[in-house]
Amino acid sequence: MKKFFTYLFASAAFCMIGTVNAMAQDDEVVEDDLLPDMFMNWTDPENPTDASGGCAYVVGEQTGMPYGDGNVAEFLYADISDYNYLVVTVSSKAADHAFPRPFINRTEPGQQATDAFDASLPVDFNKDWAKERYMTEEGDADNGWTYTFDLNKIKEDYGFVHLHCIKVGGWSELTVDAMTLVKGSLPTGVEKVSVKEVLAGQRFNVAGQKVGNNAKGLYIMNGKKYIK
Repeated sequence: MKKFFTYLFASAAFCMIGTVNAMAQDDEVVEDDLLPDMFMNWTDPENPTDASGGCAYVVGEQTGMPYGDGNVAEFLYADISDYNYLVVTVSSKAADHAFPRPFINRTEPGQQATDAFDASLPVDFNKDWAKERYMTEEGDADNGWTYTFDLNKIKEDYGFVHLHCIKVGGWSELTVDAMTLVKGSLPTGVEKVSVKEVLAGQRFNVAGQKVGNNAKGLYIMNGKKYIK
C-alpha cells in the first residue's frame, strides 16, 4: 500500500511538472554570441568576404571600441536582422557616463544620425532618441550593468538591422563580459520548482485525482495518507 501511495504521488507530480515544462517550451529562446566572423564585407552579396579584422572586445579588459570597425563603412556590417535582442553585459566603467553604443543601419558613406528620429538615417546610440527608443539599462557599480537593445523595434522602424560597430559613448572605456544575440523572448528569471513545492498542500484521492479541501474519505497530501 505504501508503494502505491508513493507511485500515486509521483504520478501526479509528473503530470503537473510535465504541464509546466510544456508551457515553458512554447517560447523557445536561442542565444548566440556576437562573433567577429559575423562582420562581413557585403560589396559582393553573393560571395561576402570575411572582414572581421576590426576591434573585438576581450573579456576582463577595458576598451573604447568593443566591436566592429571604427570607420563604420557602409559595406562592413553584421546582419543581425534575424534576432530580437542584443544584450551587452558590462562589469566596470572608466566613467559613469560610459555605455555600449551600437552604430546600426548606415547605408551610404558619411551618413550620420541626427538629434531627432529619422528612419532614413542610421541608428546611433549616442543620440538621446535612440537610447530612449531602443535601449534599456539595468544594474549598478556593485553588480555590473546589462544593456538590452530591442532589435524588434529597430526592424519595425527600418525593416532590417545591420550592425557596423559598437563604440563607447562619451569617449570613455568599459569592460564587456558578454555580447549576446537573442532569438525569442528575453529570459524572465523563472525559478526552478521542485515536485514538493508544486504539490505542497494539494490533496488527491486514491485514483490520483485532485480533490478539494472539503472532500470526504481517504486522501493523500504531501506524500502521506489521511482520512476525513
